[in-house]
Amino acid sequence: MITHGNAVIPVGVEQPVWRIQRQDLHSVSRCPGSANGGLVNEYEVSGEGRTWLVWEWYWIDGKAFAQAHKVKSTTAMAQIAGRGDESAALLVWTPISEGLAAARTRLNTELDRLHGPAGQAGF
Repeated sequence: MITHGNAVIPVGVEQPVWRIQRQDLHSVSRCPGSANGGLVNEYEVSGEGRTWLVWEWYWIDGKAFAQAHKVKSTTAMAQIAGRGDESAALLVWTPISEGLAAARTRLNTELDRLHGPAGQAGF
């Protein structure tokens, strides 16, 4: 999941108008793959005259992770244990038009809404 080509803005994109303005870890109360919330990678991405808030995390072997070293080690341990490489990269985004707090609230609301169906689907 963590490779050179997998990124919020893919490497080699021929559209130089897209830029990551800020990247940080952000704590959320709920997200698919985590019963009690956890961390997501939070990005502010600008392009085409707008700025977007992007949250990214990974679902590996039934658990949610944001930090690259945990994603890599969990993937390796699942493979060693014979459970394979069942994983997904998850991203949600929204425009930052009314400020960062409002954008975070929108994403939290959507993650709360998705939490039940995602759990039923195995996330």
